[in-house]
Amino acid sequence: MNRLLLAVGLVVALVFVVSPAMAADITVKGTVSVVKDDAGKITAVKITAKEGEKEVVYTVTLNAEGKKLAHQDGKAVEVKGTVTEKEGATTLTIKPAAAEKPKAE
Repeated sequence: MNRLLLAVGLVVALVFVVSPAMAADITVKGTVSVVKDDAGKITAVKITAKEGEKEVVYTVTLNAEGKKLAHQDGKAVEVKGTVTEKEGATTLTIKPAAAEKPKAE
């Protein structure tokens, strides 16, 4: 019984360690919106994308690449990145080469 519990524990631990490395890159097409505080500082960059019949709002990680999207506020873009979901929020971390590509209209 102890060996079984140990084996199950190791498998669960392995899944948590390997899962982030297995995250796939996706392409997101949508409209950028920038959220600022009262002082005008950017607090969030979001991309709203239509996926089938529903809208998905991606909160962009505010690293250097994510901040580059701020000048695209209100515009359609197409970016590549990695998506993670945590506590009901969908976060998009943009790949460096993809941050400056506005969507062709």
